[in-house]
Amino acid sequence: ELNQQGIEYKDIAILLRSPSVTAPVYEKELTEEGIPIFTDTSEDYLSSIEIDTIMSLLKIIDNPLQDIPLVTVMRSVIGGFSDNELIEIRLHKNVGAYYYAVKSVLEDKEESELKWKVQEFAQLIDEFRKVEKELPLDEFIWKIYSETGYYHYVRLMPNGKLRQANLRKLFEKAKEYEKISFKGIFNFITFIEKVASKKSSGFTEAKIIGENDNVVRIMSIHKSKGLEFPICIIGNAGKRFNLKDMQDKIIYDQDVGIGVNFIDKKALIEYPTLTKQAINLKARKEMISEEMRVLYVAITRAKEKLIIVGCDKKAKENIEKISSQIQSYYPVEKPEKINPSLVEKYIRYLDWIELVLEFSEGFKEQNVKFEIVNKESLKNEEKEEKSNEKTLLDQDLNKYDKEKYKKVDELLTWKYPKETSEDIPGKTSVTALKNQAMKINKDGKLEIISENINKDAPSANINNDNLKDENEIEKSNINNNTNIKKFILDEKDEKLKANEKGSLIHLVMQKIENCNIEETIDKLTVTEKEKKFLLENKSIIESYIKSDLFKELQEAKEIHKEEAFYMNVKYKHSDVLVQGVIDLYYINKNDELILVDYKTDKNINDEILKERYQNQLLMYKTALEKSLKRKVDKTYIYSTELNKEVKIY
Repeated sequence: ELNQQGIEYKDIAILLRSPSVTAPVYEKELTEEGIPIFTDTSEDYLSSIEIDTIMSLLKIIDNPLQDIPLVTVMRSVIGGFSDNELIEIRLHKNVGAYYYAVKSVLEDKEESELKWKVQEFAQLIDEFRKVEKELPLDEFIWKIYSETGYYHYVRLMPNGKLRQANLRKLFEKAKEYEKISFKGIFNFITFIEKVASKKSSGFTEAKIIGENDNVVRIMSIHKSKGLEFPICIIGNAGKRFNLKDMQDKIIYDQDVGIGVNFIDKKALIEYPTLTKQAINLKARKEMISEEMRVLYVAITRAKEKLIIVGCDKKAKENIEKISSQIQSYYPVEKPEKINPSLVEKYIRYLDWIELVLEFSEGFKEQNVKFEIVNKESLKNEEKEEKSNEKTLLDQDLNKYDKEKYKKVDELLTWKYPKETSEDIPGKTSVTALKNQAMKINKDGKLEIISENINKDAPSANINNDNLKDENEIEKSNINNNTNIKKFILDEKDEKLKANEKGSLIHLVMQKIENCNIEETIDKLTVTEKEKKFLLENKSIIESYIKSDLFKELQEAKEIHKEEAFYMNVKYKHSDVLVQGVIDLYYINKNDELILVDYKTDKNINDEILKERYQNQLLMYKTALEKSLKRKVDKTYIYSTELNKEVKIY
């Protein structure tokens, strides 16, 4: 309302007696109303939902056997589980830690949507657990933000900028912590928990605005001393003064001495001694004097307008009591000043203000407005405001020019004229195209003649430093999509899958240079289990060594293995960049260029191999001919199942 009258936010200050407790409440409510606030007393940082969620995630990465952090993360946007799903998980195992219920779902033999969801979550946590050992803590926390999308998600929440700033602050705290203290998630979590357990943690919310910006400032009355503001609001005027120190069993005064309670053992009663009562009277007088000085500071900060706000459950009743007290003290005529003993009866700023207003009848006419607002009327006003906003919005919509509305509608419903191009991938792999029909067009370019190609097929991740054949690529993609890894702490190693076995055989055939099979296997950077499998199946490699292909390689002039290539392939009206890896090509002793691809397919014959892989080999052949600027004389598939070469082109 004040802002609508032309008053800027920076002209307003809210003064509080104890801002450490009440300032966060004011800040939260005003921020939700879109009013920019600055306060340096906020203590809600560690309890904010975004920090609590990330800290819970760190806790379960360190140790998943913690029910509250685990359920917190699963119920958050990171896990995406509903309350009903969390209950369903618990029903799988209703005793012990919640983690064991999650484990029970993963071990369930029946496939279900819930199991798939739990698998995805388990894989995410295990990936984080693996990465945590490799990265500094601050980088790891930022990776969590980016991998989960949580940093961007909180921006869409109410007060999103502040929430993002809080997450950045946690990142900075982690960076500072690792520089000066122990390393690792566990130590960081312990540090944060110790800080949170203190009454004043020193961890305040991040600030996205400064006190010099156009903002409403919230500060303590003590800090406002010496400052002036066009408009001041004194909040929490209905709060009682703190008298707790006077209620202790033993109190002390440097002039009077020690005051204690007297215990009458015979009568079994306890009551304050005269000394204690004297100290209490003195302390109360000093406290009243101090609070008067504080109130004086508060009411003299305003240049133009002073607003005093306080809550009172029995406002009208208390005003009547104050009025009757004044009448009893001054039945005939009122003096210029209020009797100090009457002032000392009250222990709230609001009572003092009401006392002055009732005592000085003419004071009410001097630009002073005293108003009692009922709680219910505030709620009704809020409902009316919302209703008026809706009415105004409907009226504004009716005022819109129909032509302008039509133009906006056209812009919003506009479609890209070449929308079909969006379905054409800019880049794909040989694996994705091997089942597509293709031909060499009149320009000598390879052209895909299928109507649709698989845009979402996995593309190979290939570079010259770390080349993989297609079997390895398929293995990598399958593992990434289905392996649950080590979220289950006591999970047993599974047997090698069929595609993994094929990839291992394929790898040995790529690496073997001579007849020493055991030595070649020993040099491979694979697990002991995989080496054991290769040694048990070395008969496949022995057959390869005895083949005509291997013998011809021993006499070849040039041998090239695992060569990556990129090539443009025509598709409709666009070019698609295709990438792949050629297993083997060589120039034999007769100077012929030979192209070979290894296959470990089972249950096949020559015709099946030709039909299945002729397009793939056509792409390899075309790419090689363009690269070397010479014709490929022969194109083969070497089949480990058939133990021979099958000619394709």
